[in-house]
Amino acid sequence: MFNVLPLLFYRSGLFFLLIFISFMAFSQLDTEVISFSGFDKIKHFSAFFVLTFFSHFSLQNRDFSNKTFIYKIFLPLLGYAIFIECVQYYLPNRYFSIFDIVADICGISIYLLVQSFFKKKVGKYLELS
Repeated sequence: MFNVLPLLFYRSGLFFLLIFISFMAFSQLDTEVISFSGFDKIKHFSAFFVLTFFSHFSLQNRDFSNKTFIYKIFLPLLGYAIFIECVQYYLPNRYFSIFDIVADICGISIYLLVQSFFKKKVGKYLELS
């Protein structure tokens, strides 16, 4: 029997992450504690790496091909990344950056590489999918 609690945890986490990331992307808060060149790209990369993790574990069937990954995770998250940048284009003190989208794509792609590495190397010891 499929245990629904982990699925509920990951789906709730994904929901709250989307709300939090949207709030941070659209707000006018200037709360940068750490600031250096490229830090914004690190935040984009990290946010989409974590979003991809929660998206992956929110699926009931986590064992999928690259084609399924593209349609169920990559394209929706890419659409979300483009949506964020398009909205920021119209907000004061925010701007559209293609490099932010590239950082988002890198976060999604690196998660896929890390996940496949763990599945191959550690999967025989731990059940990751």
